[in-house]
Amino acid sequence: MKGIIVKSRITGKNDIIKVAIPNGVATAALTISRNDEVTWGIAAMTMPEGKSLSWNGGRMNVGDSISLQFTDVNEPSQPLSPEFVADCMKKTSMEGDDAKEWDFKLEHYHRLKAFLEAENVI
Repeated sequence: MKGIIVKSRITGKNDIIKVAIPNGVATAALTISRNDEVTWGIAAMTMPEGKSLSWNGGRMNVGDSISLQFTDVNEPSQPLSPEFVADCMKKTSMEGDDAKEWDFKLEHYHRLKAFLEAENVI
């Protein structure tokens, strides 16, 4: 399926994700607000259900970068689930291990490893 490879370097951290969604819409956005705050985000919506998905995003500072490449994607990176986003927003401590959080961290590790290998760093 058609998709986007997103390579980002935000606050010195490199990341790479593959964004694609069958029977849906994917969007990459960069916003500069009136107070010079810059934010970015990668999101999608399934059709006809209208379920929203998001991958990466947040604030950007001078020197940060994002590159987009339109390509065929065999398997997209796993989006952040609404439950995971809600958990990140909570300031309370969690008891025990959260399987969804560890699954996300493992997926993030594999994306970073692939990015470093593609850039011949490792």
